[in-house]
Amino acid sequence: MKKLFIFIIFISLYSCSDVKSYSESLNKINVFLSENDGVTQFVKDVKYMIIIPEQGCAGCVSVAEAFYRDYSLRDDIMFVFCNVMSYKMLHSKLNINNENTIVDSSNIYLSMLPRGNRIYPNVIIMKEGKATALVSQSTKEFGLRSLRHHLENTNP
Repeated sequence: MKKLFIFIIFISLYSCSDVKSYSESLNKINVFLSENDGVTQFVKDVKYMIIIPEQGCAGCVSVAEAFYRDYSLRDDIMFVFCNVMSYKMLHSKLNINNENTIVDSSNIYLSMLPRGNRIYPNVIIMKEGKATALVSQSTKEFGLRSLRHHLENTNP
């Protein structure tokens, strides 16, 4: 019984810290967007921002790259590639669309994410130029799968 109680306390603390780190990340992203006019104009009509670390969970990054190939021409999605070792290789692999894609060579966007999420692609839900929610594409969360389902079942 004591072990169960300790386990419940541990899970509760872990869950609360995740919620706190997610809200801190959303706050950091919104501050960054508000302080950078060029980016603010770029994202004002964006509904989803996808942050894709090229170095990280290989399977998750592959899912994100496939998502990029399918949806890179949509103007309501902004893609941010981080941890890119070679822009030339990335461009030849994915045929980068410069209209809605940023290659963040300084990893600014990645640094705003919760530490445990930085190896996974992240979907940021945007509303009126502000980040409102954050979901990862990992072994436990399926942000891109959920977004793909949503996009396929709604009118553009």
